[in-house]
Amino acid sequence: MLSPEGIDAKTTQLKAERLLSKPSAHEGKELFEERIERATCLYSNESERFVLKERNFARQYAQIYAVRIMAMRKKLAAAARRKWGVNFELKKQLAEVKGNEKCVHNLMPQPPRVKYADDGDELVIEDESERVVITGNIPVGNVVTGSIVALCGHTTDKGKFHVEEYCFSGFPYQTAPTLEPCLAQGEDRYVALVSGLGFGSESQDLLSLQMFSDLVSGELGIDIMPGEYDPANHTMPQQPLHRCMFPQAAAFSTFQSVTNPYEAIIGGIRILGTSGQNVQDIYRVSSFEDHMEILEHTLNWSHIAPTAPDTLGCHPYYIKDPFILEKCPHVYFVGNQPKYQSKIINA
Repeated sequence: MLSPEGIDAKTTQLKAERLLSKPSAHEGKELFEERIERATCLYSNESERFVLKERNFARQYAQIYAVRIMAMRKKLAAAARRKWGVNFELKKQLAEVKGNEKCVHNLMPQPPRVKYADDGDELVIEDESERVVITGNIPVGNVVTGSIVALCGHTTDKGKFHVEEYCFSGFPYQTAPTLEPCLAQGEDRYVALVSGLGFGSESQDLLSLQMFSDLVSGELGIDIMPGEYDPANHTMPQQPLHRCMFPQAAAFSTFQSVTNPYEAIIGGIRILGTSGQNVQDIYRVSSFEDHMEILEHTLNWSHIAPTAPDTLGCHPYYIKDPFILEKCPHVYFVGNQPKYQSKIINA
């Protein structure tokens, strides 16, 4: 009978003999059959407009509103004509309005700054020339500062603008997806969206995190976005987390540190999303209770983050507002919300 030491020695000898021996005819076949090929998809990072070319904070934030109006005015005018007819006269500035003249404006409502808005609050429209209090048929709690809106109505004797109807620019134009051959032929590809992992927090559930890691390891490439509490710049758009924070993962070509917001085309499908600050901020300064409804409204407003820079910090853009939606995504997501929701919209 062998002692424990003898068993260990015998085991080591058998392992050595196996490693140094010629492989059998079945061993190579078994290894080949067990090998799993990674499913691939064409990928293109479309977030260039969110990457800061310079970090100049010496400018005034008022310019971003002027840029936003100029960029969206033409599209908003087209939406207004679709709703009220081509013969409607459009006024570009408040200073052009006369007395009880009926007209349409493309302006920015200034809503209450608190969550619990009521009917006693007032909205104020503002353009390049002046500000005017508005009344009438427009919900106080369902518009936010920075959203560009067309108002149909007239001025009153008290100097206010009475709204009869209003409209936003609507959903941006969406191109049909150009699916790569594998998807067009019916093969499946998956995108996993994960948020709220809370690395380093006391309440972190390590078991579920390990189970998730085991599920996706070796199967997916990883794009990691910064969130509100991550070590990145606080203002939007947040820049990619430095690769030195991920010394092991950064060595792989499948790892990417990306901006927030983030946009990419995967397999011909345009995907756009944020880590959630834009929706959370709109929730705080409006009467919206449904986060999915807020997300849908950002599409109707054609703007990812209309409350920036008023109540949501952002870079003081001077030439172009990168948060304007010029193309409608096929998949639009937002992370770190109270619960999971999904919705298919046909617009």
